[in-house]
Amino acid sequence: MRRCMGCMKELEDEVTECPYCGYIRGTTVKEAYYLFPETVLHKNYMVGKVLGYGGFGITYIGWDLVLNRVVAIKEYFPSDYATRGYGVTRLTIYSGDAALTVIVAVPYPFIVTTPADDTVTTLLSLLL
Repeated sequence: MRRCMGCMKELEDEVTECPYCGYIRGTTVKEAYYLFPETVLHKNYMVGKVLGYGGFGITYIGWDLVLNRVVAIKEYFPSDYATRGYGVTRLTIYSGDAALTVIVAVPYPFIVTTPADDTVTTLLSLLL
């Protein structure tokens, strides 16, 4: 058994198109900087497809591997200050002095605040 990365319903391993939401297994991300579906964060959250994107972040559907329930994963991703390569989990932080806050998941957010970009790079790397 596995989860559909579009709706997080449980599916048989051989099913390629979800009968609930139509998500097709192996669908590539639309933007290079999105996390790939099935990426696991902190050994607790599995990332699904992107639900939305704005100037300050990316929202994914996700699965809480501990509580066994659907969650929304909010990745703080200010497009003016950060980027990521295709298939890479680590972010590249542009130079700047703004303090950054990282919110990893909802409803149980893990929040990190730091005033220095070099520390942010380290902290973001630890989250993945």
